[in-house]
Amino acid sequence: MRRPLVLAAAALVALAVAFAFQLGGRSRAAAKVERLPVAAAGERVAPAPPVIADGVVRNVVLLLGDGLGLSQLSTARIHLHGPTGRLALERLPVLGLMTVHPAGGLVPKSDAAATALASGFATTNGRIGSDPAGRPLGSFAKGFHELGGAVGLVTTSRVTDATPAAFAAHVERRGDQAAIAEQLLEARFDLLLGGGRAWFAPVAAGGARADGRDLRAEARAAGYQVVETLAGLDAAGPGPLLGLFAADQLPLSSGEPTLDQMARVALTRLTATGRPFFLLLEEEGLDTAAHQRDLEALAAALARFDAAVEVATEFAAADGATLVVVVGDHGTGALRIDARSTERELVAVWTSDAHLADPVPLFAYGPGSTAFSGLHDNRDVGRALARALGVELAAGAR
Repeated sequence: MRRPLVLAAAALVALAVAFAFQLGGRSRAAAKVERLPVAAAGERVAPAPPVIADGVVRNVVLLLGDGLGLSQLSTARIHLHGPTGRLALERLPVLGLMTVHPAGGLVPKSDAAATALASGFATTNGRIGSDPAGRPLGSFAKGFHELGGAVGLVTTSRVTDATPAAFAAHVERRGDQAAIAEQLLEARFDLLLGGGRAWFAPVAAGGARADGRDLRAEARAAGYQVVETLAGLDAAGPGPLLGLFAADQLPLSSGEPTLDQMARVALTRLTATGRPFFLLLEEEGLDTAAHQRDLEALAAALARFDAAVEVATEFAAADGATLVVVVGDHGTGALRIDARSTERELVAVWTSDAHLADPVPLFAYGPGSTAFSGLHDNRDVGRALARALGVELAAGAR
């Protein structure tokens, strides 16, 4: 009997390893258990936004939670607000799901996921704004800008990171941050806010560029104001704006602007252009916390993200012609609520520290929002956003 038992045990181990790879890519991290209080500050239900009559879409705000899957959303929300509490994003009237697989695989990285949203076409992991053969893919943000619309990209990561880059750049390797920075400026969008200052400055000036170029000076010469502090952001005058608040992603530890603060500035400035606009707002901290398997940090990042959702929905409610879409690009860190949980204590188990293949939540509010109800692929969501802005996407177009 010993040999069959050994074989059975080996088969179970193989299945467990395969399951870990399916859920989280290359993750082989041991399970991690966290115990946190349920709604330590009391349950909170965010108010529902006012009803907006359907009509013509003038502006689109896309809020992207990097690494935001269903389990991350529900677990962090229970810790923050209790099992019957609701976040602002959960009070948006249109709810759907989005599938997220890249070309040639099942588990996406942020580069392929963002490219699908920006272009309406799938690509392989590792690429930004280019198809599996390396050909550039059209971005609805660039197409919209060429039609006269205003565009803003805002992130708590580097502005050269995968998500914002997918809306303006075309590179075969997401690590080519120097080229992405150049292409972001070449796109001449109205607003870029986030981290990544190192890729705009030469090595001699404390940056990471080996070519000696100072893209901050080049941006000023092209008509941009360049700011590097929250005070500078608040004091900036009208016109194109480049905000670089950290060398890498924003640490949120020494006065860097939060996503909701940048959202308010972006909405004010884009409105002041007098043109229809597209605005991307990305919270990177969700993905970072999930990779680190830190539920407290995940909940804090979700609270920051939800504050930005509130800013966007308040704007949309007052404006009446702005479509707000909230979505994750993929889940990160296989997370479950354990049966040992009680009404007072949340017992959460992380079984991976990598990306997931599961569908992600999708919420929408405002004119045109019903197009996002139901189950969609991330390419379909990208095409729906393009249609809302009157942009026709085509493969191979810059």
